[in-house]
Amino acid sequence: MSKTKVKLLLNYDGSQFAGWQRQKDGSVTIQETVEKVLSKIFNEPVKIIGASRTDAGVHALGQVAHFVAPKDPSNYKLRRGMNALLPESVVVRDAWLAPE
Repeated sequence: MSKTKVKLLLNYDGSQFAGWQRQKDGSVTIQETVEKVLSKIFNEPVKIIGASRTDAGVHALGQVAHFVAPKDPSNYKLRRGMNALLPESVVVRDAWLAPE
């Protein structure tokens, strides 16, 4: 089976984050936080790509990102599972299969 691309729609309060993009200095970012949760769900590393970036402390309503699922995503309740594992400041509003 080919790997499937999944699109995410996220809201977040960026007050406690160093922006969207992973930082070399180890600062906590939205991207890193979401990747850790997805990696835990799929039990292997998952990298996500955001449609745009935000600076430190910036909030987002409707941030779009995608990732390639290492396993069939239909076997997981992604939105529910992610929201259970993410901090309250990050919410997955929707998750759906995306065309390649």
